[in-house]
Amino acid sequence: MRSQIACLFLFFLVLSSCNKTLKVKTGEDAYDVGQYSLAAELLESEWNNSRQNEVKSDKAFLLGQSYDKMNEPEKALSWYKQSTQDSESPSKLIYLAYALKNTGRYAEAITVFQQLGKQLNDVNRFRNELVTLNNVNQWQSDRENNPYKIKSSPFNSEAADYSPVISPGGQIVFTSDRPQETITAKYKWTGRDFSDIYVADSMGSSATLLKGLVNTESNEGSLIFSASGQEIVFCRCFDRVGGDQNCKLMFSKNIDGNWTDPQVLPFVADSINYLGPAFGLDSNILFFSLEDPKFNTGFDVYYSQRKEGVWGDAERLPPIINSEYNEKYISFDRDTMYFSSDQPSGMGGLDIYKTYVARGQWTPPQNLKSPMNSSYDDFGIYVDQNFKATERTAQKGFFSSNRKGGRGQDDIYSFVKTLEIPVVQKIDTPALLDKGILVKLNVYTKGFEIVNGKFSKTTKSLDGAKVSIRSAGRDSSMIADKYGKATTIIAVNDAMNITAASEGYLTTSKRIKKDIIKIDSTKSIQEFNIIINLYPILYDQEIVIRDIYYDTDKYDIRKDAEGSLDELLSIMELNPSFKIKINSHTDCRASNAYNLKLSDNRAKSVVNYLTSKGISKSRLTSQGYGESRPLAICACEKCTDEELQLNRRTTFQLVK
Repeated sequence: MRSQIACLFLFFLVLSSCNKTLKVKTGEDAYDVGQYSLAAELLESEWNNSRQNEVKSDKAFLLGQSYDKMNEPEKALSWYKQSTQDSESPSKLIYLAYALKNTGRYAEAITVFQQLGKQLNDVNRFRNELVTLNNVNQWQSDRENNPYKIKSSPFNSEAADYSPVISPGGQIVFTSDRPQETITAKYKWTGRDFSDIYVADSMGSSATLLKGLVNTESNEGSLIFSASGQEIVFCRCFDRVGGDQNCKLMFSKNIDGNWTDPQVLPFVADSINYLGPAFGLDSNILFFSLEDPKFNTGFDVYYSQRKEGVWGDAERLPPIINSEYNEKYISFDRDTMYFSSDQPSGMGGLDIYKTYVARGQWTPPQNLKSPMNSSYDDFGIYVDQNFKATERTAQKGFFSSNRKGGRGQDDIYSFVKTLEIPVVQKIDTPALLDKGILVKLNVYTKGFEIVNGKFSKTTKSLDGAKVSIRSAGRDSSMIADKYGKATTIIAVNDAMNITAASEGYLTTSKRIKKDIIKIDSTKSIQEFNIIINLYPILYDQEIVIRDIYYDTDKYDIRKDAEGSLDELLSIMELNPSFKIKINSHTDCRASNAYNLKLSDNRAKSVVNYLTSKGISKSRLTSQGYGESRPLAICACEKCTDEELQLNRRTTFQLVK
């Protein structure tokens, strides 16, 4: 719900000279051309002068939207409340419900979401939101037990200060729209100054403009240094007369102590808006967010690879990262990626999530919870790469938030992540150490949710789930806590088998080999996290089996598909009373008859694989549907590779 000054789509030209051609007469006119500060001023005057309840309601609603755009959530909430006093419009109530959530009024938000469900005659419409609101109340109650501890930075101002990074010299580099004495022009989106990039000492209260060719009369922000410190990428919004309306990614190199004139990166398209760059582990991989109208999913995370000095086309990260909501403000701490999203599973506004790649796939993003997240916008996290972990502190860094209690529109907070001290005396005898590495194992049990009677992509923590582990010839069992987390210290000789069970869900198991556990030789106990997702017992609903690949025109099971099939095999073994049906689907290429036969053979090959592993054929059926049931609806010749891949899938479903 924030404006994100550094890199958002600019719907208008901002110089006062533009007003000669854009005749703004009403608050709605100003809103339509993106002059939200002027819109708020005009709309409030029009609201005061109106005597018709319906007109006043519409003016108040547009005032709420204007303050949303200006990143002033409290004022937005006040006007959304006003807009619903004389109106029962569901759309206005929805905005009110989210405004209540985004300002921490969770109890009131629950009431409005429930009211909406009744009004729309669909009590399950906002079920996910109601579940989340109950969860975040608990997260707030448990914030003292959260390992993150935060405090406001001394260089914050009354303006918007955000997107901090640490320079090679150890200074804090960040974006701010704080006033400058020599500049009088105002940014008509917010009515405040244009944003520039500043430098501050982490312990000091003063900040100065970054020297060089980065700052101009346009909006700049979200700068990132390469690992060597000799390259930078940042955002610039060309919003002056004669310029582009989109924000672009700029690149500059340090040559002989001087930064070169920043240039637009070659993969940047004029018609697309870009946000917040971040180098990955390798400075030849650049991550960023962009808003592509063809997906209609807001900002999504993309990356570009540099090979032989040339940056490649932008590639989109998979749906486990990119939701139908906004994902933006990426950063990395070694192999862990952080980003912010306003998806409904969060506390409100933008929340910070983290994920990493395991076995070639991104893991489900984890919400950092309170106090790192709040009901407001929390974003732009940066972990100090030079900090050396101690026995008590794992991380230090900075992040941005417009939460209550700050000094300005957005503020920068420092954080430390504390560590629990291992209780060595509770570990098995020293003889056990010779049998394998000792691991503090954290198992997170999550269950896919059911929305409107169908499987949802979202998951919820399964408190009370039973977790059993077998490793080094020993069995142990645990009960997951209210967050679905079960923790133990275990010796791993070769591999460990982890099984999770919960009422109403299919029991699931995973095998973890010792060689995928990252060994830190400075620690006597390694830590390993694993997420086990359980499928609800729901009949006749297709569940996609990931990574089932076939060679072109072939239907035999490839070696690289056996891992995913073994997960299905374990479900069959652990849930012996259930029968399943294997379905196979193709994309639209080739004829209907050919695709139908190919998909039928592919489904049968999965059945043959499972029976070869000991599953009774009486528990298995199969069917090929060819191209008749696509998930991505598109004209065949215009389908993207991603859409074609989405339609080529193998699934299973429980049958009675």
